[in-house]
Amino acid sequence: MRERIITGSLALFFIILILINYNFYLFSIIFSLFALQAYNEWLRISKIDQYIRYILLFISAFFMYITIFYYDYISYIPYLLNLSLGIWLIISFDLIFNYKINNFLIKKYSMILGFYLIFSAWFLFISSNQYSSTNIINQNIIYNNDTTPLYILFLIIIVSLSDTSAYFV
Repeated sequence: MRERIITGSLALFFIILILINYNFYLFSIIFSLFALQAYNEWLRISKIDQYIRYILLFISAFFMYITIFYYDYISYIPYLLNLSLGIWLIISFDLIFNYKINNFLIKKYSMILGFYLIFSAWFLFISSNQYSSTNIINQNIIYNNDTTPLYILFLIIIVSLSDTSAYFV
């Protein structure tokens, strides 16, 4: 329980830092650290060898760096959303009809599945600022109303309420 309190306090500190002074690169780097830790836990649970785990984490960190600084987010979002929908539909049908596809995927392709699930969420989360900025034109003056911090706060509230409710139920 003490570890959860420490982790939650550190996460809260970084989230407040992001919401007070939103900077895309700071936000991306902090959330990248969270995603790398999640992938590390996934690999550890999957019982991947420590040497291979470190190589995969290094490759993932490099992938994240390239994505943050050099890619055009808007062109990849529709493809990623469609692929995610397909994967989640397969997982849902497997859970409903018990085809045992999930067991096969987790046993054979655990590293790839974990990479996709964690980093697709990471990519969509850091690219949220691509759709959240609105420009208001009034008498030849352009106002940029960036609502990204509000979206981040909304997502955090939803996840926190869901997690807390599940704990009490």
